[in-house]
Amino acid sequence: STTMVYDRGDGDVTEILDNQPIQLDLKKVELKNIKRTDLIKYENGKETNESLITTVPDDKRNYYLKITSKNQKTTLLAVKNIEETTVNGTPVYKVTAIADNLVSRTADNKFEEEYVHYIEKPKVHEDNVYYNFNELITDMQKNPNGIFKLGADLNAANVKPNGKSYVTTKFRGEL
Repeated sequence: STTMVYDRGDGDVTEILDNQPIQLDLKKVELKNIKRTDLIKYENGKETNESLITTVPDDKRNYYLKITSKNQKTTLLAVKNIEETTVNGTPVYKVTAIADNLVSRTADNKFEEEYVHYIEKPKVHEDNVYYNFNELITDMQKNPNGIFKLGADLNAANVKPNGKSYVTTKFRGEL
């Protein structure tokens, strides 16, 4: 039972309310209107974006997917598994995430109780074409007169600059 105490200006009034059955209907959470999905590693109180992984981590307990919708709502899902596979001939990492009461619509309009996100495996640079920002910066530092071509949109999120810039030698090459 619930005891309720209130005051209408005449002093405290105590009333014991009757027990009433209640029914809680658990809602399902559907992920939709997704703007971006990031693989995050949480370790020693710090979050690190690991969306550019190069190997499958041994311990996946500290990983989660951070899903941001188009209206900037963020959902965090615990990573259940990360495995290497191929999709349409492209090598990828398949990240499977789970959460209580989660439903995810598949391409054939069926509902799943887990969310799957694919991360394309990074390509290794070929000749002077680069697909990884860290490899590009390392080689520009070694050969500041070289010719460098971008093979994809590159992200510097996980690369620490050498002071105020990424390339500290005088760069005279072509990019």
